[in-house]
Amino acid sequence: MSRRYKSSSARASVCAILLLLGASNIATAGYSPRDGRFYERSEEGWFFYEPELKPQVETETPSKQPEVAPEPVETLKLPEQQPEVAAAVAPPAALSIKWFRENVNKYRDRAIDNPTPENVSAFLYVQKMAIDKSHKFANTWEKVVLSTPDLDANSRRPLSSGAGFAVDAEAKTNQEKILASLTDKVGIWFFYSSESPYALRQGKILAAVEKGMGFKVLPISMDNAPLPGDVFPSYVSDSGQASVIGVRQVPSTYMVTKDGVIKPLGEGVIAYRDLQDRLMVVAQINGLISDEQYASAQPLLNGDMELADRLSSLLEAEPTDESGFIEPNALLEHIDRASKQ
Repeated sequence: MSRRYKSSSARASVCAILLLLGASNIATAGYSPRDGRFYERSEEGWFFYEPELKPQVETETPSKQPEVAPEPVETLKLPEQQPEVAAAVAPPAALSIKWFRENVNKYRDRAIDNPTPENVSAFLYVQKMAIDKSHKFANTWEKVVLSTPDLDANSRRPLSSGAGFAVDAEAKTNQEKILASLTDKVGIWFFYSSESPYALRQGKILAAVEKGMGFKVLPISMDNAPLPGDVFPSYVSDSGQASVIGVRQVPSTYMVTKDGVIKPLGEGVIAYRDLQDRLMVVAQINGLISDEQYASAQPLLNGDMELADRLSSLLEAEPTDESGFIEPNALLEHIDRASKQ
């Protein structure tokens, strides 16, 4: 081998070693921090392109405020509710009416469901005692009624048919006298339509009232025509009276005083007897007859119906229980005083 060849080999080996060392330095330089911009480091070669790193700016972290514990909130504590305890209810007194009301059906049902001699006998005894109690009450009732005229229905109106007819006849006579005294104080207005069959029937009744009791009847036609059959030959046509009074249908009948007070007696057909009773009621309400006159025309022997009104004022100061119950003895004392007023 020639010297020239050895010399070339040696130079090649040295170059290879230097190249390896340089590559190692370059690789190491790529991963280690370097100062200066990359274009000031020409030894790294121009085949590298590295982005310029922007300097990091340190930002101050705001100091964390100390946490303040929330103030405790007072809450209203409701009182503990105690469980309701049902009050013990005492059973009714044995063999009282309340006891019978609550137990007689129980004895009956048991006797029907299980008809042993004991169950049936128990029910029959309970039933017998309840009937006996009712009989005692009825007997005492009769004694009290017969000994107290104010409580005797016969003293208010006779129970026998003959006496009842006599009371009715006397009341009718009194009523006729009172109505006769009203004929010069009030009259009757009669609104009708000639085409209404009910108005024709009512017209005939009012014609009898005019003839029998003496009341003046003024027929007022709603259609400017007389009633068929010449019941009221003389009549007047409605000229606004019906609208003022508020007539809703025909026939309609009104009582009219001399002072111009108009009061309804009724709409539709009113029987003769009912018309007499209505005239009495309307006359009493409007002060045309007294309460005594009105009472005398009622088919009753004792027409006193004011006991409760007189008694109520006497009971205002009387002690009672929660239901208003007054002891019988105290109640009877007040009734006796009220009856004498």
